[in-house]
Amino acid sequence: VISKEWKGFTGKPIEDVINIGIGGSDLGPYMVTEALKPYHVGPRVHFVSNIDGTHIAETLKKLNPETALFIIASKTFTTQETITNATSAKLWLLEHLKD
Repeated sequence: VISKEWKGFTGKPIEDVINIGIGGSDLGPYMVTEALKPYHVGPRVHFVSNIDGTHIAETLKKLNPETALFIIASKTFTTQETITNATSAKLWLLEHLKD
């Protein structure tokens, strides 16, 4: 992803990575990202963990669907918050990448 060799759906390089998860699936990656911020190169990183639809909606407004990479982080994939946010991201992608 950093080298821009990993491409999005339309062949454009990934510019944004979005981590969707709660608890340790959010906090762990967030803490690592914050700790390594002084060395940051590569794509912008976003974290979505709140079930409130406003959080993911505001994040999606900033993104280009052609250059976004979503990571769905979950231990069980049964956590309602994670599934709801992942579904919102999927619907957003399908709506914006119709052609």
